[in-house]
Amino acid sequence: MREAQYRLAAVIMIPAAFLAHDYKAGTEKSVKRSQDREKVLVVNPPLEIPGAFIDYPEYVNLGAVCAAAALRAQGFDVKAADAFALPDSGARWLPGGHIHLGCDSRALLGSHAPGDFDAVVLCLSVFHRPFLRHEFTADFIRLAREAFPDALIVAADACFGGMHFVDYASETFFGNYPQCDALVRYECEAELPKLLRTAERGVPVAVDGRGEHVILDELLHPAWDLIDANHYFKFLERFYAAAGRSESRTNNGPCLPVAASRGCPFRCAFCAPPVSRGISPYRSHSVEYLSKYLRALKTAYGIRGVAFLDGIANAHTARFAALLDDLAKLGLEAAFPNGLRADLLQKETVEKLAALCSSVAVSAESASERVRNELLGKNLDLSAVERVASWCAGAGLPLQIHYMIGAPGETVEEVNMTLEHAARMAREQGAAPLLQFCAPVPGTPLREQCLDQGLALREFNEDYFSLFHETPAIDAPPLPESELRSMFARFKMRLRENEPEKVIVNLTYRCGNKCAMCAVGGRPAMDMPKKRALELLRDFRMRGVRLADFDGGEPTLHPDLFALISAARRMGYERVNITTNGRKMADRGYASRLLLSGITDLLISLYGADERTHENVTRAQGSFEQTVQGIRHAVELKPERIEFGVNTVVTADNYNLIEELLDFVAELGVQNAAVQYPTPFGRGSRKHVPPYEETAELVNRAMRKLAGRVRVSVINLPPCRMPGAEDLALADAGKYSRVMAFVNEPPENLGVYLARKRSHSEKCASCPYRIVCEGEYVFDNPDD
Repeated sequence: MREAQYRLAAVIMIPAAFLAHDYKAGTEKSVKRSQDREKVLVVNPPLEIPGAFIDYPEYVNLGAVCAAAALRAQGFDVKAADAFALPDSGARWLPGGHIHLGCDSRALLGSHAPGDFDAVVLCLSVFHRPFLRHEFTADFIRLAREAFPDALIVAADACFGGMHFVDYASETFFGNYPQCDALVRYECEAELPKLLRTAERGVPVAVDGRGEHVILDELLHPAWDLIDANHYFKFLERFYAAAGRSESRTNNGPCLPVAASRGCPFRCAFCAPPVSRGISPYRSHSVEYLSKYLRALKTAYGIRGVAFLDGIANAHTARFAALLDDLAKLGLEAAFPNGLRADLLQKETVEKLAALCSSVAVSAESASERVRNELLGKNLDLSAVERVASWCAGAGLPLQIHYMIGAPGETVEEVNMTLEHAARMAREQGAAPLLQFCAPVPGTPLREQCLDQGLALREFNEDYFSLFHETPAIDAPPLPESELRSMFARFKMRLRENEPEKVIVNLTYRCGNKCAMCAVGGRPAMDMPKKRALELLRDFRMRGVRLADFDGGEPTLHPDLFALISAARRMGYERVNITTNGRKMADRGYASRLLLSGITDLLISLYGADERTHENVTRAQGSFEQTVQGIRHAVELKPERIEFGVNTVVTADNYNLIEELLDFVAELGVQNAAVQYPTPFGRGSRKHVPPYEETAELVNRAMRKLAGRVRVSVINLPPCRMPGAEDLALADAGKYSRVMAFVNEPPENLGVYLARKRSHSEKCASCPYRIVCEGEYVFDNPDD
């Protein structure tokens, strides 16, 4: 049976319970009944959620203070117990990667005398998982019943927004949490007071808060005075420190959440704000109301910022601009954790936001128009996102762009379009991509579409947050779950171009070898001055780069190599690598000195298992014997902490002997080998390129034979050229996290530098590796 049918059955059953308790008649006797149940405790319970949560659990107490204000307006004597606003409220990590938010459950419930209340309202947000039996929530409700044995226990969604509200059937809730006497779904301000005057202990009753929508400007201000705001502000500080998340906060002092509107005038298929469905319309506070309210919050609590929890804060452009003007006059920062609608922003508005916000977010969802507008119902022109990205870059305002992949029926090509767009916006405009899987939330049109199509969907269980960024909810052609997850992981690899981890310092272009395909061959034989090398190392370390690689040419020919190694370690580089031809290490004393100099990684280049093959590449007599002796010394003398490997380049002249070479590497006692293909730089030419299919077969065969003895990686080759072992060619994606510092030219991102000589073909559009592959190398130099 489809979910919609099940929910309909529940809706038919619940009113019968209302009639049994004379619900309508009871409302007419509200004065008398309120005298019987006039003392109410409104509770925001603590949370236990996965550390990889989404949205903003730190602000769920807004629902509780809104409910308290509505009850106060109807004459109830209201108190509040907020798990986020006691002296010990904080955030602590639990085993299994979960995080506890708030205070101890018993301490919270014990903060008020049991006999003082006729009713206890438990505000259960989506983070409390009311849509299933969540043991932590169940334990809290059980403790509440024990603490207040004579009180009516009412659960309330107290929900007015948020894209990821998970719908559920009321009778399912009562089955999971039988200690509750009543339930108010969705908004609660209109229905909760009436329910408290009519409901009885022992017979479950539920009401739908969308039946009578409130006029927002007629509501009392949320009852923040019922909690200790200073304790709440301290909780927020502890939460952000523990969770390492800051996108929903302001930066310069105390901040409170505000909902300036409810619902959303748009109808995206994946979004589930409860008041945007059914009969409740999009509503907003007037600018005048908000201006007075914000001024009151600043006066009463000394806030310095406001987090607006609106589904779409800029739905009305003129109203939004006026709100920003008021915030500026009041000297308040702003955060919009649900993001803003890109096509409703103007350049002038972005400039105002730059003065008020530490960052903003917009949503593109998909770069495919079919996915974005037909499947997801976004109705957005992608050019609007690109305009906003340009304006934000110009205004110095950090921007995040939301994307999702894995919509039902989405193709690999369409996912690639989205990933490429996200990478381009990050590279060109500095916009941080926020990528997630398409997760059909219960209660959304998207979920109904999936059910209609008979698609296999993962259940929204206790750790449903993982469905957005760890395990796709949809497992169906043309993009099965495993492939989609792999593409997500590869995109993360690609993003490293914006987060450099390693600087490769070409210390010299001098070298004793004259390799036929050398990528720096033909450059002038010169050294980088020591002063420049130190400046580069210092500059990149200050920018957070953790790894250093000394390369060339031949770095062991640089007169200041050992001084530079020592300097790099003193600066705090975690790992320092030397890539060398190994010839100077044939001298045992030199090899020992280099291995004890502070390096952590060593890579020696070897091109054949015999003198003829090796020296046919190096064109240097005696190089084979010296290199092999250097490798032997490295294996014998290196400390345990040093990672050591051999690097080779397969060419048209030596590819047929690659198995012999890798066998020889294993015999020498080397456990790591990098197999590189020629590139069209320096002396690299078409004539050096080996036949791809035959070479891949030989490399695969050698790897299978040496499995467990030698770890092999493949470099400078598109993954599609390694059928059956594509992931071995993913080392190229790491080049976007590296910066190449040339001897006498400005530093440059290595991945971007190499990509200039690579090109995609038409078949690449539907390749699941495209986001980490720039295509085939293009050799435009002569063959001779």
